[in-house]
Amino acid sequence: MPDPLHPDPVHSDPVDEELTVKLANLNDPAIMDEVVELNVALQTEGWERHQMSQTPDHVARLRNMLPTLLRRNPMIWVFVARKQQQPVGVLISDKRLSTYRLAYTLHLEDLWVHPEHRRQGIGEALVQTAIRYATNNEMARVTLTTQLSNLGARRLYDKLGFAKAMPLITCDEGYDPADVTIWIQLDL
Repeated sequence: MPDPLHPDPVHSDPVDEELTVKLANLNDPAIMDEVVELNVALQTEGWERHQMSQTPDHVARLRNMLPTLLRRNPMIWVFVARKQQQPVGVLISDKRLSTYRLAYTLHLEDLWVHPEHRRQGIGEALVQTAIRYATNNEMARVTLTTQLSNLGARRLYDKLGFAKAMPLITCDEGYDPADVTIWIQLDL
Protein backbone atom coordinates (compact mmCIF):
# COMPACT_ATOMS: atom_id res chain seq x y z
CA MET A 1 0.00 0.00 0.00
CA PRO A 2 1.40 3.43 -0.87
CA ASP A 3 2.50 5.74 1.92
CA PRO A 4 -0.30 8.33 2.34
CA LEU A 5 2.14 10.86 3.79
CA HIS A 6 4.25 10.82 0.63
CA PRO A 7 1.96 10.58 -2.39
CA ASP A 8 3.13 9.06 -5.61
CA PRO A 9 3.56 11.96 -7.98
CA VAL A 10 1.16 12.34 -10.83
CA HIS A 11 2.82 14.38 -13.51
CA SER A 12 0.26 16.94 -14.50
CA ASP A 13 -0.29 16.90 -18.21
CA PRO A 14 -1.46 20.29 -19.36
CA VAL A 15 -5.25 20.35 -19.54
CA ASP A 16 -4.77 22.58 -22.53
CA GLU A 17 -1.75 24.50 -23.77
CA GLU A 18 -2.22 27.17 -21.12
CA LEU A 19 -3.53 25.26 -18.06
CA THR A 20 -1.63 22.96 -15.68
CA VAL A 21 -2.62 21.52 -12.31
CA LYS A 22 0.02 20.29 -9.88
CA LEU A 23 0.42 19.21 -6.29
CA ALA A 24 1.91 22.23 -4.52
CA ASN A 25 5.30 21.99 -2.83
CA LEU A 26 4.38 23.70 0.44
CA ASN A 27 8.04 24.04 1.39
CA ASP A 28 8.58 26.46 -1.48
CA PRO A 29 7.93 29.97 -0.06
CA ALA A 30 6.76 31.37 -3.42
CA ILE A 31 4.23 28.57 -3.87
CA MET A 32 3.05 28.92 -0.27
CA ASP A 33 2.50 32.64 -0.88
CA GLU A 34 0.35 31.78 -3.92
CA VAL A 35 -1.67 29.24 -1.92
CA VAL A 36 -2.24 31.75 0.89
CA GLU A 37 -3.35 34.52 -1.49
CA LEU A 38 -5.69 32.13 -3.34
CA ASN A 39 -7.17 31.13 0.03
CA VAL A 40 -7.57 34.77 1.09
CA ALA A 41 -9.54 35.36 -2.15
CA LEU A 42 -11.65 32.23 -1.48
CA GLN A 43 -12.42 33.35 2.08
CA THR A 44 -13.18 36.92 1.02
CA GLU A 45 -15.63 35.75 -1.64
CA GLY A 46 -17.35 33.47 0.88
CA TRP A 47 -17.71 36.27 3.40
CA GLU A 48 -19.16 38.59 0.76
CA ARG A 49 -21.60 35.93 -0.47
CA HIS A 50 -22.98 35.54 3.05
CA GLN A 51 -22.99 39.32 3.58
CA MET A 52 -20.60 39.10 6.50
CA SER A 53 -17.92 41.65 7.16
CA GLN A 54 -14.40 40.32 7.03
CA THR A 55 -12.02 42.20 9.27
CA PRO A 56 -8.46 43.10 8.30
CA ASP A 57 -7.46 41.17 11.43
CA HIS A 58 -8.98 37.97 9.99
CA VAL A 59 -7.06 38.39 6.74
CA ALA A 60 -3.82 39.09 8.64
CA ARG A 61 -4.35 35.99 10.83
CA LEU A 62 -5.07 33.90 7.74
CA ARG A 63 -1.88 35.10 6.05
CA ASN A 64 0.16 34.47 9.21
CA MET A 65 -1.32 31.15 10.33
CA LEU A 66 -2.24 29.28 7.14
CA PRO A 67 1.34 28.42 6.09
CA THR A 68 2.06 26.93 9.52
CA LEU A 69 -1.21 24.99 9.60
CA LEU A 70 -0.71 23.59 6.10
CA ARG A 71 2.93 22.62 6.67
CA ARG A 72 2.25 21.12 10.11
CA ASN A 73 -0.10 18.47 8.74
CA PRO A 74 1.52 16.10 6.24
CA MET A 75 -1.92 14.67 5.47
CA ILE A 76 -2.86 17.85 3.56
CA TRP A 77 -2.49 17.99 -0.20
CA VAL A 78 -2.87 21.32 -1.99
CA PHE A 79 -3.34 21.47 -5.76
CA VAL A 80 -2.79 24.69 -7.70
CA ALA A 81 -4.09 25.41 -11.21
CA ARG A 82 -2.05 27.78 -13.33
CA LYS A 83 -3.05 29.38 -16.59
CA GLN A 84 -0.18 30.92 -18.53
CA GLN A 85 1.95 30.33 -15.40
CA GLN A 86 -0.37 32.45 -13.19
CA PRO A 87 -2.24 30.81 -10.27
CA VAL A 88 -5.97 30.82 -11.03
CA GLY A 89 -7.37 28.09 -8.77
CA VAL A 90 -6.70 26.03 -5.67
CA LEU A 91 -7.98 22.81 -4.13
CA ILE A 92 -7.09 22.06 -0.50
CA SER A 93 -7.67 18.47 0.57
CA ASP A 94 -6.85 16.22 3.48
CA LYS A 95 -6.36 12.51 3.83
CA ARG A 96 -8.55 10.80 6.40
CA LEU A 97 -8.66 7.29 7.78
CA SER A 98 -11.89 5.39 7.32
CA THR A 99 -11.92 2.74 10.03
CA TYR A 100 -15.06 1.29 8.45
CA ARG A 101 -13.27 0.74 5.13
CA LEU A 102 -9.83 0.27 6.71
CA ALA A 103 -8.48 2.63 4.09
CA TYR A 104 -7.68 6.26 3.53
CA THR A 105 -10.09 8.66 1.88
CA LEU A 106 -9.35 12.06 0.38
CA HIS A 107 -11.63 14.88 1.54
CA LEU A 108 -11.83 17.94 -0.70
CA GLU A 109 -12.04 20.84 1.75
CA ASP A 110 -11.76 24.00 -0.35
CA LEU A 111 -12.11 24.42 -4.12
CA TRP A 112 -11.85 27.90 -5.58
CA VAL A 113 -11.29 29.31 -9.06
CA HIS A 114 -10.70 33.00 -9.74
CA PRO A 115 -13.98 34.55 -11.00
CA GLU A 116 -12.37 35.69 -14.28
CA HIS A 117 -11.40 32.08 -15.05
CA ARG A 118 -14.59 30.22 -14.13
CA ARG A 119 -16.51 28.01 -16.55
CA GLN A 120 -13.29 27.12 -18.37
CA GLY A 121 -12.78 23.63 -16.91
CA ILE A 122 -10.33 24.69 -14.20
CA GLY A 123 -12.41 23.44 -11.26
CA GLU A 124 -12.95 20.15 -13.08
CA ALA A 125 -9.21 19.84 -13.78
CA LEU A 126 -8.42 20.45 -10.09
CA VAL A 127 -10.91 17.79 -8.93
CA GLN A 128 -9.80 15.28 -11.59
CA THR A 129 -6.16 15.72 -10.53
CA ALA A 130 -7.10 15.11 -6.89
CA ILE A 131 -9.03 11.98 -7.92
CA ARG A 132 -5.98 10.70 -9.84
CA TYR A 133 -3.77 11.26 -6.78
CA ALA A 134 -6.27 9.41 -4.59
CA THR A 135 -6.50 6.53 -7.07
CA ASN A 136 -2.72 6.29 -7.51
CA ASN A 137 -2.34 6.17 -3.73
CA GLU A 138 -4.97 3.42 -3.31
CA MET A 139 -7.50 5.50 -1.42
CA ALA A 140 -11.00 4.10 -1.06
CA ARG A 141 -12.97 7.22 -1.94
CA VAL A 142 -13.04 10.98 -2.38
CA THR A 143 -15.48 13.01 -0.27
CA LEU A 144 -16.61 16.62 -0.04
CA THR A 145 -19.39 18.83 1.22
CA THR A 146 -21.23 21.51 -0.72
CA GLN A 147 -24.37 23.55 -0.33
CA LEU A 148 -27.53 22.16 -1.87
CA SER A 149 -28.04 25.54 -3.53
CA ASN A 150 -24.62 25.47 -5.26
CA LEU A 151 -25.96 24.14 -8.54
CA GLY A 152 -22.79 24.75 -10.56
CA ALA A 153 -20.67 22.72 -8.15
CA ARG A 154 -23.29 19.98 -7.93
CA ARG A 155 -23.40 19.68 -11.74
CA LEU A 156 -19.61 19.33 -11.78
CA TYR A 157 -19.61 16.64 -9.09
CA ASP A 158 -22.46 14.77 -10.81
CA LYS A 159 -20.51 14.86 -14.09
CA LEU A 160 -17.46 13.37 -12.34
CA GLY A 161 -19.49 10.51 -10.83
CA PHE A 162 -19.94 11.73 -7.24
CA ALA A 163 -23.09 10.63 -5.43
CA LYS A 164 -24.97 12.47 -2.70
CA ALA A 165 -24.42 10.54 0.51
CA MET A 166 -26.34 12.52 3.14
CA PRO A 167 -27.56 15.97 4.15
CA LEU A 168 -25.76 17.72 6.98
CA ILE A 169 -27.08 20.44 9.26
CA THR A 170 -25.13 23.67 8.98
CA CYS A 171 -25.05 25.72 12.16
CA ASP A 172 -22.48 28.28 11.06
CA GLU A 173 -23.30 31.87 11.93
CA GLY A 174 -24.52 33.87 8.98
CA TYR A 175 -25.65 30.93 6.84
CA ASP A 176 -29.19 30.66 5.59
CA PRO A 177 -30.80 27.69 7.42
CA ALA A 178 -32.51 26.71 4.17
CA ASP A 179 -29.11 26.27 2.52
CA VAL A 180 -28.44 22.69 3.57
CA THR A 181 -24.93 21.30 3.30
CA ILE A 182 -24.73 17.89 1.62
CA TRP A 183 -22.05 15.21 1.88
CA ILE A 184 -20.97 13.85 -1.51
CA GLN A 185 -18.64 10.95 -2.24
CA LEU A 186 -16.98 9.12 -5.09
CA ASP A 187 -16.02 5.51 -4.45
CA LEU A 188 -12.77 4.58 -6.18
